[in-house]
Amino acid sequence: MRLYDLDEGMVRLIADLPAPLGQAIYDLLTSQARAVLATDQTPDSPIDPADGGAGPDLAGDSAGLDPAEYPHSDTLRLETGPRAAAEPRTGATDARTLAQVRADLFCELLLTGIPSSCGDDDLFAHITAQIQVTVPALTLAGDPSGGPALLTGHGPIDPDIARRLAGLAPGWDRVFTDPYSGEVLAVNRYRPSAQIKRYLAARDERCRAPACTRPVHRCDCDHTVAAADGGPTEAENLAHFCRRHHTDKHQTAWRVRQLGRGVIEWIGPTGRRYADRPPAVVRFVPLIDDSPPPF
Repeated sequence: MRLYDLDEGMVRLIADLPAPLGQAIYDLLTSQARAVLATDQTPDSPIDPADGGAGPDLAGDSAGLDPAEYPHSDTLRLETGPRAAAEPRTGATDARTLAQVRADLFCELLLTGIPSSCGDDDLFAHITAQIQVTVPALTLAGDPSGGPALLTGHGPIDPDIARRLAGLAPGWDRVFTDPYSGEVLAVNRYRPSAQIKRYLAARDERCRAPACTRPVHRCDCDHTVAAADGGPTEAENLAHFCRRHHTDKHQTAWRVRQLGRGVIEWIGPTGRRYADRPPAVVRFVPLIDDSPPPF
């Protein structure tokens, strides 16, 4: 870190940091500053057009962007630690620009750990920093010949840092590219989305091994074709298995495949096949008619 004296009672504080950490700090400050201005903003308040909203910040303002707009990258969410509750602000409409609020937050967080004058209670409770890192599969596995890990908006970063970020991320996207042109062909995630999990829980209701009645909340959501072998993270390749049958699927001679429409086929060591169908989602009950017979 370096400190330089400037004119008019100002100084310049410079910190040389690993690129992912630097971008995450800048993104977090920007997100918090925008939250401050959004709570007390009028059309007449001066927002710096270069800073305020004509597009992403140069250093990676990704907090308000949809990760689906960046299919070429793995989105890694960095939790920057617990947020201290802030004291409510008082006074007139905030006339500071985004850059000024960001600078005030920077000073308060470093000096006190609490952004006491920059927001009301719970304003920052759900704000986290976000960065996007693309890591080749071989590099992620530790192979030095796999290629560089890339930080969006910056360039190559240390592979060890990329692997640590991947391990800390709550989810990451798998990107399939053309080996010659580099064109993105498909994107999916190793971990199923909440929507897929809800669908599978409604479809399966229990472990999908024949005759097993263990409910889904005690089961593992497992890839039929392993993700490491190219199996996609989608409902047609996922099913619930209790821990016992999940282990049998991987560690014994039993094999499992999906036949479509939720039907799971188990193939035994002797080649005998057992089909397990999902419980019916529509059930019919007999109509009870209490009216007297016509005769």
